[in-house]
This record gives sequence, structure tokens and C-alpha cells, in this order.
Amino acid sequence: MRGAEARPRWEWLRSQGLGVVCGLSTVSLLALGSAAIVSTRKTASKAVAMDDLTAFFREPSVYHAWLYLLIPVLALYALNALLATWHSVAQNIARRVRAPSAYAAPVMHLAFLLALGAHAIGGLWSQERGMVRLASEWRPMGDRLEGRLLGLELENHPNGEVWKASAQLELRDEGGSTPREEIGFNSPLSSGLGSSLFLLTRHGEVPAGVRLAIAGQSCSAKLGESCPAGTGTVTVLDIRPSGHWGNVPVAILGSSVGISRERIFLLQGQELRLESGASIRLEEISMQPAVLLRSRRAPGNPWALASALLLVAGMAMMGRRWL
Repeated sequence: MRGAEARPRWEWLRSQGLGVVCGLSTVSLLALGSAAIVSTRKTASKAVAMDDLTAFFREPSVYHAWLYLLIPVLALYALNALLATWHSVAQNIARRVRAPSAYAAPVMHLAFLLALGAHAIGGLWSQERGMVRLASEWRPMGDRLEGRLLGLELENHPNGEVWKASAQLELRDEGGSTPREEIGFNSPLSSGLGSSLFLLTRHGEVPAGVRLAIAGQSCSAKLGESCPAGTGTVTVLDIRPSGHWGNVPVAILGSSVGISRERIFLLQGQELRLESGASIRLEEISMQPAVLLRSRRAPGNPWALASALLLVAGMAMMGRRWL
């Protein structure tokens, strides 16, 4: 008698009606959340970005009550789907049903549960790993990987605004292999089934080198390179197209004569005399294309991919019924 009473008491947890209520509640809370985030973008939601859920809990706010309500709703939704799936599979096994179409819905339910888990993993354990600027020189990118920019192609709207950017990169790992990859605004560089991402954030030009006139002789040098200057040398320490001195390029140089060291700020067109006695003038600076990449760890992406594959499998198991 107790078993007969227990069955109706808990049967509602796997009922289709509860699933409909949870689904409608989820959609309603997400719509409310979208409006709340937009309206509080500069206040309570200023730290919210991408799929990061931790920002909602670092500084709890009444404006984020929709999320705090959404979590138990999704937990109940997941329990409902899990129990309904278990019940359906158990009945099919008891009846010795072997048709793949009979198991299509449970497989799609599992895909839904896996998608919820992927969102939770990504929201709680995703991580921003900083910015990486790539130009023609090799630069470390993290994870024992180096990269450099080989080329940058831009496509513009009629008004001149860029609508598409395609950057060709060359990568180098510890083994010395140098594969070539392409990255764009909607085409990130990914590895580990999408768990490691590099997203194209900005593009432009950065200084590549300078052309100096030293004692009447021309010398071109990149960052870190040196030019002979009388009895000493001049090394290019930094190049700035403009700064607080105005919209005038400046080269920051290190002059060495014996054990003497001197730091020089040389404006374009300006002529100075070094300790070695040689005159020096900055003729011009050269520019090169560069891209700024955003490095991100996204551990939920492999699980989301697995969820998508399960969903496709479930649809395939349905046969022609979904067409």
C-alpha cells in the first residue's frame, strides 16, 4: 500500500506538465534577465561578460534576482528531464523495444542535460587569460606557444568602416612545428575542442622600426637593434608614433660609448649630438600591421560540442519523423 501511495506522490516530478512549466519559466526569466542586464549595464551588471556566472555572485544585486530564481528552476527542469528519460528507457527495456526511434527522445533529453552542464561549467570555470599583440616578430601566446602575424586583410563597407578582418598567423610550439592559421572576428583560433580560444579583438598598425641619420650615414633598425654611432652604438629601445609631446613620432634610444650609457628621446626631424660626437637625426618611422587577440579558457565548450552531437544523434534516430 505504501508503494502505491509513493508512486503518485512523486510522479509529478517527471510529468510533462512540470517540464512545460519549467520551460516557460526559463524563457520568461531569461527574457527578464536580458532586459535587466541592458538597463544596468553601467551599474549592477558592469562586470557581466561572456558566459561568466561568477560576476553575479561577487556583488549580489536585486537586479540579478532573475538569475537567482533561474538556478533552482533549471535544477528542477534537469531533474524532470532526467526522471522522464529514466522512466521512458526503463519502460522500453521492460517491453523489449529495440527500435532506435523509441530511444530518440531520451537521447535528446540527455543532450539537453549535457547542455545545461556545459553552461554551468563554462559559467563557473571560464577564465580570461589576458591580451596578446602579434605583429611580424615572434611573441609568446601562453601554453608554450608562440605566434606572429603574416598578413592582415580587411574588407570595408562603402562608408569606409571595416566589416570583415582576416589575419593570417604562423604558430610555433615546443616541437618546432609552424602551422598556419587564419583568425577573424567571428572565427576564433581554438584548440582542445574549443576549451582554449584566441579571439580577434582589434587590428591596426604598430611601429616596426626607424631610419636614422648618424653622422651623415643612414641606418635602419627595428626594436632592439643597434646602429654604429662614431665610437659607440645607438640601440632602438622604443618607438612611439605620438604621445604627450604632440602628434610627432619619437624614438627612445640608448646610446653607449665605452661604459657610458645615455637615454635619448629623439623627435622626428630633430637633430642631437651624442657623447661620441656624432650627430643623430630621426628621419622616419615605419609601421606594420598588428592584431590584438583576447586569450580565453572555456572548459564548457567541449561539453557543449558533445551535447550538439547527442542532439544530432537523437534526430537521426527519429528517422524521417522530424522532416
